[in-house]
Amino acid sequence: MKSGSPTRRCLICGADSFSPGWHSFLEGERGICQRCHARLSPSLRSFSLDGWKVLYLYDYGEDFRNLLYLFKGCGDYVLAPLFLRPIAPYLNVRFFGRTMVPAASSKEGDEKRGYNHVVEIFSQLSLRMEPLFQKTTPIKQSDLSESERRKIRDRLAFIEGKEEHPRGRNFLLVDDVSTTGSTLLAMREMLLEKGARSVSALVLAHVEKKGGSAIGFAPGEGQ
Repeated sequence: MKSGSPTRRCLICGADSFSPGWHSFLEGERGICQRCHARLSPSLRSFSLDGWKVLYLYDYGEDFRNLLYLFKGCGDYVLAPLFLRPIAPYLNVRFFGRTMVPAASSKEGDEKRGYNHVVEIFSQLSLRMEPLFQKTTPIKQSDLSESERRKIRDRLAFIEGKEEHPRGRNFLLVDDVSTTGSTLLAMREMLLEKGARSVSALVLAHVEKKGGSAIGFAPGEGQ
């Protein structure tokens, strides 16, 4: 960086008077300090939902929660590309041929922030995106008890006219955070009942329960 180049404020931590480092030029990133960039290191890992392997990229720790809050809670749209870098090229190859289906979100929340946060995050991939589900009630899943979350299928429905779309196709369910996994399981079940050939799942972060057994692995170590 040449002397006298303008400095900028980090989009994540707000630190000012920094010069973007080498990652900004290699990855096309703008306005992220090296300290925050080092914290955003997605690593493909898995956890099991009733024997079904679900992949995730981040532990649900403080750094991730803060970033998600800025993007989802504060409506900071420019943060959308950060979650999947630098793993996006690998994900495009791994899930080639699958159609991404975002988890149904709150219509009220989308209207408030002006965008669907799950769609915007995963639109950074080159895979086709097709919303198929909608919520039948406006209640947020975070407001439900664990037992109520396990009945989440009662609160989901196919978008009108899309009930027959799954037949013979391969899907990748995407969501921001998984806790009980009830939403993912419900969507998978509904897709398979409508004739989907296969259903995989990828979430940004997994909330590991005490005593859980999520197993880490590096890209390319299996399916």
